[in-house]
Amino acid sequence: MSKIISEAPGRICLFGDHQDYLSLPVIACAIDRFMRLEAEENNSNFFEIFLSDLDQRIRIPLKDNLRNIKKGDYLKAALKVLERRNVIPTKGYRILITSNIPINSGLSSSSALTIVWINFLLAAFCEKKISPTELALLAYETEVIEQKTSGGKMDHFSITLGDTIFLSTKTDEVKSYKELNLELIIGVSGIKKDTYGGLAHLKSNALKAIKRVQNKLPNFKIDDIKKNTKNDVLNLIDSDLRPFLHAAIKNHSITLAAKKEFEKKQLDRRLIGKLMNQHHFVLKNDLKTTTPLIDKMIDSVYKSGALGSKIVGSGGGGCIVAIGNNNKEKIINSLKEAGAIDVSKDEDLYDIGLPNWEVQRDPRRKPIKTIINAIMNDETGDYSLPSDYQRLTRTDHENLHKLVLKRHERIAHHFSAGIGLTTQFMDPRITEEVMLKMMHEDVLVLPIHYSFIVRLGFVNRLYKKLEDTFRRFVRATVGITVEGTKGNEHFGLPVDEVESRVVPLGSEEAWDAFESKNNTIMVVYTHSWLQRKVII
Repeated sequence: MSKIISEAPGRICLFGDHQDYLSLPVIACAIDRFMRLEAEENNSNFFEIFLSDLDQRIRIPLKDNLRNIKKGDYLKAALKVLERRNVIPTKGYRILITSNIPINSGLSSSSALTIVWINFLLAAFCEKKISPTELALLAYETEVIEQKTSGGKMDHFSITLGDTIFLSTKTDEVKSYKELNLELIIGVSGIKKDTYGGLAHLKSNALKAIKRVQNKLPNFKIDDIKKNTKNDVLNLIDSDLRPFLHAAIKNHSITLAAKKEFEKKQLDRRLIGKLMNQHHFVLKNDLKTTTPLIDKMIDSVYKSGALGSKIVGSGGGGCIVAIGNNNKEKIINSLKEAGAIDVSKDEDLYDIGLPNWEVQRDPRRKPIKTIINAIMNDETGDYSLPSDYQRLTRTDHENLHKLVLKRHERIAHHFSAGIGLTTQFMDPRITEEVMLKMMHEDVLVLPIHYSFIVRLGFVNRLYKKLEDTFRRFVRATVGITVEGTKGNEHFGLPVDEVESRVVPLGSEEAWDAFESKNNTIMVVYTHSWLQRKVII
């Protein structure tokens, strides 16, 4: 079986937020968080795709109708873009997509997904090798042009090219900066962004402001404006549009100043931090992209000695980036105290402090995962790591054990106490109890790993039974999603509006209902709740 692996990093924008869709330059960099796609032929005529982080399964037939593609369906949009270039899928694949890029947080997880998908399709069905720039343009065409979204080229170029880049979005000219010695810390607020709505609002107002000026000054361009004419230009438009034009002019000037500094042999980190602060103030005061929590996180890193900080992405939530000054731990702690749910340094559970650790890709990951699983399941303290694993990690079993305990100090009291086996046993007990409760009410429920299948009319009842049972076992709330299926098509239905009716089990009516082509089944996913709620 042919196997293909495709990876793409997330990215942060250092300078030039809300500039690329105005054909203005940006400075962005790739980060050590990755989207990973693993594909293996499945001897079928469809793509069977599992997005593990979303607990979502998608099936796309090879001869799928690519008309009327839904907003946000970048997988099908990419197929349509590549079809125009005669890249046509001819065989099916089973595909697993994993990621440690926080979703909807301003780190461009959607663009990373688009890029790993396109890269896989090209590897599988196109003999011609393409450059990173060509890959970026295909991803841009997929997300922005085909899907008619409000973004620009920054995400796609920074992800495919890597490093820190200055990108002229007008000419696609790129300048790469490889060794900048910047100590960057990312803090995630946990507030989901309205990417489409936020970008559309800011873009439309910026373009409207520029158009109003051009009606009076036909040759006006932001990228050649002089400082002494800025106020004159702003006075040509109504006050409600001035903040959008002022932001475009000011941030363009800040981006060019940062570029000038990046190109010096010796980088002045304090100046870069100062410019980043200026950039953030424009985003906050003119474009109103921050939230109270984002403001709190920004204030916290200032007080902890960060050289600079700014919100990242379209705004309305997401994350921030800060420049450290040899005080990374202090900044990380301040972000946590301010309410950040995720800090880049702490995400990898298997990063126990081994030197030169590579997030998600380190070859020592397997032995570390093995010893953590052993500790979680151990009840006697009598276990050891194979000698080849010890050689790979270049340390002994005892030291690895100590490093794991130190890394996971908050849950270390559960180690070597059989917590892993206990929670594994708890899983079938919860499942069994939910099934029996539903069967007592003459409702058939079918369990599939962390999921249940039930008739549409009984979804809310199952939801309540699962929630009550989980709370009794774990004393916590379970997170549940509901997905409707009809054949292989996915759709959304207002569950509360569907009439619930008990059908006696074993009756002809029951079997007829389940065998009917018009019958709707609901799948209730529990998102691997044991791991999320018990262990962590």
